[in-house]
Amino acid sequence: GTRDMGAAGETPEWRLEPYEASPAGRKYAALVRDFNHAGFDPAPVEDAAAQGSQLRTLQIAFWKAWLRGDPAAQAQLIQAAAKSKPGDPVWFRAR
Repeated sequence: GTRDMGAAGETPEWRLEPYEASPAGRKYAALVRDFNHAGFDPAPVEDAAAQGSQLRTLQIAFWKAWLRGDPAAQAQLIQAAAKSKPGDPVWFRAR
């Protein structure tokens, strides 16, 4: 989240370093506006704020893609990343 500072004062971007440094191929990163470290698990989709709802949708697609091997969920993740851009409530990336 954009409010998720490290214990030693690192910026939220610091948390993305492993994503940036890892080899490409089925890697995902989401940066959620106004979320802190405990904001990763929003309320159910129907009750959540816009970015919480979007994050929950991505979480469900991720688990379907990896636990069920669902190609439609994998495609959903790739499509979501293609549409996402910096400044969105949830900036979602795939590499």
